[in-house]
Amino acid sequence: MSGVGKSFFLEQLSRELFDLNPGQAFAVLNFNFEMPSDVIQLRNISGKLHIPTRQLLSAENTSLNDEALKGAEDYVENDLSQYPVYYAEHPRTVAEYIQICKAFYDIMQVPILILSDHSGLFKTTSDDKGTVEFQENLAKAMMALKKSIPCTQVILSQLNRDIERAERRIPKHALNYVGKSDLRNSDALFNASDFVGVLHCPFRLNFPPNSYGPLKLSTNQEDIYLHVVKQRDGQEAIIQLTADFKNMRLIDRI
Repeated sequence: MSGVGKSFFLEQLSRELFDLNPGQAFAVLNFNFEMPSDVIQLRNISGKLHIPTRQLLSAENTSLNDEALKGAEDYVENDLSQYPVYYAEHPRTVAEYIQICKAFYDIMQVPILILSDHSGLFKTTSDDKGTVEFQENLAKAMMALKKSIPCTQVILSQLNRDIERAERRIPKHALNYVGKSDLRNSDALFNASDFVGVLHCPFRLNFPPNSYGPLKLSTNQEDIYLHVVKQRDGQEAIIQLTADFKNMRLIDRI
């Protein structure tokens, strides 16, 4: 769903994977077709230091004190610059995506995490006769890639508008929860994936307090739910998160 933090979910994932796996060698290749990489890094600094981006930029009558500035400088020089994270900022075709990923692995020679934001922003060619055909071509290429190089691929997609229908917004109803049918033009990617999670924020659909689905989940502005609608080696689930948008983080309540 638009505006629930999909992009900085990816950035938090790539940033914190390094923090949580200090003994493993890997690199990140980020295909970010929508947002410039300098803005992404600003979000990373904000998320790591818990300083709002507007304060980092001294915007809206805010200022950055010497201690915070020193902390930002130290993080960039000693931590952020050490993370092997690289960006491809311009839209690519499926063939170019595969070529770049393989070339990146040839250079890095460690397993790679490949992030893409998002599936609808790839360039199409004459072989992609429509959205469905393009998604099928992308899914097949991604499956082939994971068999040729050691990689994990994470790709964002969007929801369709069905979740906004009146009958889907009846409080405490099972139809409140998102599922496979809510993904926009992503059947092929769904079938090719080992794990599919859908971020959702019932607050954005004006749910009354504590009325999201049969579990009567909380519906405050900061309540974000990651619906695991497919997990090849596990079970479906609802992961409850708290959005700390000011510091560009999603926090697992558990």
